Amino acid sequence: YWELSAQAKVHCIITGYLLCQAAYFAWNESKQVLAIGMAMYLRSGWNVFDMLSILLVLIIMPCQLARTGTAMGSFLAPTTAFACVMTWFKLFFYALAFEPTGPVVHMVFQMAFAVIPWATLMFMNLVAFGSALIVLYQYTASDSSFAGFGNTMFTLWTAVFGVFDVSVNLYEGGWRQLALGFFSFFLFINN
Repeated sequence: YWELSAQAKVHCIITGYLLCQAAYFAWNESKQVLAIGMAMYLRSGWNVFDMLSILLVLIIMPCQLARTGTAMGSFLAPTTAFACVMTWFKLFFYALAFEPTGPVVHMVFQMAFAVIPWATLMFMNLVAFGSALIVLYQYTASDSSFAGFGNTMFTLWTAVFGVFDVSVNLYEGGWRQLALGFFSFFLFINN
């Protein structure tokens, strides 16, 4: 791989650097765990978040260099996606230290925690109306939006954001009018 091109050499160098940096950060976190104890270390969500993102990088970099898990549908792409998002969220921790950004970060987390009851109710609505629509559309084609649990949840989730076409479901199922009523009521409740 090293001999293929200049771009391959740069890839190897950057990957090696990131691997060394992650190992250094893992060593520092390990020293902190030994100094304060595992129970105290795990009390801070930021510590857990930090250690998880470091461990993901320690997994990703060797796999990337060895070309392991890079095939379509393999584990490396979602693992890398999680690591990218975790690294982005890690910036929130550093932004807390600055006067202009600290209150904004605090506000974002307060809003996120305040949304939890709404998200719970939203999930309950999705499951309740989804189950009802699955029953009403049980004798439809296999490619129907309400043919199975996954399709139904996805259809209802996108409908919350306004992505739906009522006319598609006018000609399927034995209880079209009732199903349309349920779907409309779901939209009314969630919007």
